[in-house]
Amino acid sequence: KHSEKFVVVIIYRLFYYFAVPTHQMILISLIIFSCKVYGDWVLVWAVSDNPKGHEILQNTTSSHVEMKLQPDNKTIEYNERNMYLHTPLYSGLLLVFVVVSIVTCVFLLLVEETNGVRKMVNDSGKVDFLESCDDCMTMIYDSETYGRYLLLYRRDGHHRDVEQMKAHQASHEKLAKCWHFPLEHVFIYDGVADFCHKKSAPEEKTEEH
Repeated sequence: KHSEKFVVVIIYRLFYYFAVPTHQMILISLIIFSCKVYGDWVLVWAVSDNPKGHEILQNTTSSHVEMKLQPDNKTIEYNERNMYLHTPLYSGLLLVFVVVSIVTCVFLLLVEETNGVRKMVNDSGKVDFLESCDDCMTMIYDSETYGRYLLLYRRDGHHRDVEQMKAHQASHEKLAKCWHFPLEHVFIYDGVADFCHKKSAPEEKTEEH
């Protein structure tokens, strides 16, 4: 039985956004942002404010993101791959957004693809990126259709320290409360679940005798 493939393509435009939330976390400048978001990321903690989001997060085992600058030096490709419990189904997000200034992205186009069939989706919303630490990335996804999500990432290779992630649990919850997210349904990465396109940890090489 072939697994169902689900791909979403979104094109974003960035614009100036200087709102400072109550938790005093200031949006980073474009120069710092551009340097720090490129590369591979692993979702380690997430929460949503709506039933659809609760269901998705409860069934997610891993989420891996790749962000890279395109040859035109004006657009960034965001490629997300998700794995779920008890099913071969995986989903993906392929986002392309234009870098204009600072880190708010506004939906311009949303296309869903299921088993090779694409359809346009009438949706609007935005994504905010915030800085938290050198190897961390925080994303707030706000969609009229899918609701809001607070998504916390660690850079690939720094995602397997479960004890460190547990130590940050309180600060994650505090951040969620600042953004008015409920804490009843939280995704926490277990540090070992594989991704749909690669292993969580590199395979150990065996010495040949």
